Amino acid sequence: MNKVIRKNYGGKKIEVFNNAITFIIVFVVLIYLQFSSGITRDRYVGDAWEYAAIGDSLFASGSFRLLDIESPIKVWGGGDYRGFAFPILLGVCQQLDLILGIHSSWWILSSLLYSLLFLIYIRFLQEIGIRKEKNFTFVRSIISFFLLLIFFYGLIIYALTDVLASFLAIMAAWIILVALKKRENQTYIWLFAGGAVAYLAYNIRTVYMLEIIGLVFTAVLYETMMSRKDVTNNNYVSRIRNPFIALLAMITGIYSAALPQIYINYNRYRLLSPKVQVNGLFAQQLWWGIGMDRYGTYIGTDNELKVQMKFINATGLAIQSVFEKEGYEISMKSYILAFMKFPLEFIAILWKHIWNAMFILFPETYVQDVTIDRSILAIGGLFIVILSLFLFAYDIKNGFSIFCSSSANKEHKSDMVLRVFVIISLLLPTFAIMLGALEERYLLVLYLLIYGKVSDCKADYLLIRQNWKQLLIKVVIGLIIAFTALSIESGILAELQGVDGIVPLMFNGK
Repeated sequence: MNKVIRKNYGGKKIEVFNNAITFIIVFVVLIYLQFSSGITRDRYVGDAWEYAAIGDSLFASGSFRLLDIESPIKVWGGGDYRGFAFPILLGVCQQLDLILGIHSSWWILSSLLYSLLFLIYIRFLQEIGIRKEKNFTFVRSIISFFLLLIFFYGLIIYALTDVLASFLAIMAAWIILVALKKRENQTYIWLFAGGAVAYLAYNIRTVYMLEIIGLVFTAVLYETMMSRKDVTNNNYVSRIRNPFIALLAMITGIYSAALPQIYINYNRYRLLSPKVQVNGLFAQQLWWGIGMDRYGTYIGTDNELKVQMKFINATGLAIQSVFEKEGYEISMKSYILAFMKFPLEFIAILWKHIWNAMFILFPETYVQDVTIDRSILAIGGLFIVILSLFLFAYDIKNGFSIFCSSSANKEHKSDMVLRVFVIISLLLPTFAIMLGALEERYLLVLYLLIYGKVSDCKADYLLIRQNWKQLLIKVVIGLIIAFTALSIESGILAELQGVDGIVPLMFNGK
């Protein structure tokens, strides 16, 4: 008994030590990256510039006033298509900079937030089963972090929403997972917290409304399943009560976090709604995705030239032209009608989007030089994706075998179902946005899971524990995937428009 206690206590001490060291390293590296890059307010472009302006609007009267929130870009309802959460954080930091005469408040705050949320991301990987290896957990965590920096550092050095929204989405999924797995008296408090965090992710990036829907459905479904096992057939009240309380807890959490947005909506529109007034933004993004396989922004080395990098899809442009000539407005209805009229063409477009998602070629986010050789990024990133596909396929195969096994108990099967639904809920926004004009930053949640899985891979996975036939089959499959992906991506990159007219941007530059 004493040995077990010492072992558990020692394990907790090691975990706390690993978390502390991980936090320190992540925080120090992020701070160094921010200061060395030096992206100050005067160098913000695109969305970062707009968020900074919205943050300023909150203090336009000389003090903080939520109802003054406004965007300088008058599209999709002006400032209403951005939520309150991120502009408040950025606006407060900008006010501190003015008061203190510095320019680093956001660098410090964002580095602190990202470091804390990174630890929760690591916990989520463990709870969901993506990370299983117990050895060198600290090293594996740092590998995940540096993969994030290599392929997405631009999202960190600019004041953008993507990293924060992605980490909050993962945090919400982790809270819901833990709440439902524990099934204790505090379950509904956890569900309340999960709903609140999920709403904040949505308020920062509205596409995460899909995650909220998925997590609420997951909580109600799981509570229904477990209630049926916990109570007798005659206790119908308990069967209805638990799912209802779970639903109520999450909705209460969502509305509690949404109070500032409700306040804005009521004063402007007399609506007691937590909804960010996007006015068709998602439909617009889906419509762009018909005619563009990829999208980026070119700013030039002087940071003055701002040009949309459109990687066009000729078939999609033809479909758009047909509907625009017929007088259709951009809406979900028009998008669905276009799909029903040209289903095969839409499938071909989506097929290219899926392969295109395997390439993170612009880690700087705002591109200063289109002529840089991107082949190392392309091949390295593609190798990581292919390796993760094998690893996830192995987990899915084993999980399915266990689920179908007669020896697996109902509790274990329910736990597996819960994990699957949580993962699907987390990735719903990513799957949805892949239909649109794909920007690499929209894939961040998916790649965080990929980096977490790859960093968990043991060195002997591909070699020692497999016979030569298994290894040969995987090599052949990997080469087929790589060849197909590189061929499709080469065609996509060759369709770049917007920079000097038409630039044949290949992996080795112009």
